[in-house]
Amino acid sequence: MRDVVTGFYSGVVQRLVSDGTISKADSVLVVCGGPLDEKVWREAGFSDVTITNLDDGMANHRQDAENLTYEANSFDVVAVHAGLHRCYSPHRALLEMYRVARKCALAFEARDSFVMRTAIKLGLTLDYETNSVTPGGRGGVADTGIPNFI
Repeated sequence: MRDVVTGFYSGVVQRLVSDGTISKADSVLVVCGGPLDEKVWREAGFSDVTITNLDDGMANHRQDAENLTYEANSFDVVAVHAGLHRCYSPHRALLEMYRVARKCALAFEARDSFVMRTAIKLGLTLDYETNSVTPGGRGGVADTGIPNFI
């Protein structure tokens, strides 16, 4: 059985290919990316995929999503999956994604909802990803020791 999150992510990419919005021949930039992103795009049949992250160990290119070094319209598709909440300014990162995208920008991000607020109040989840911060003080907002707000 596929992971619900991965299945949703993969399903959206597949639907966009099926309806002609994007093509497997398109160039793709993934910001705040890692191994999951590589797997999703590879399994969808894309070969021109650049994965970026602040952490050199998680991606093949180091880029700050809020200040991308690429020229405008450099990629056909720009995507982020569960990464905007790790930015100091998610809005700025989204604007950068729009700037470098020729066709479209895709953002997959958890959302604030009644269910999430209830889960936090019941102690079923945290409102800050304190467990994402390593003992060395990395893994939070912009790869610092500041935990990400969920």
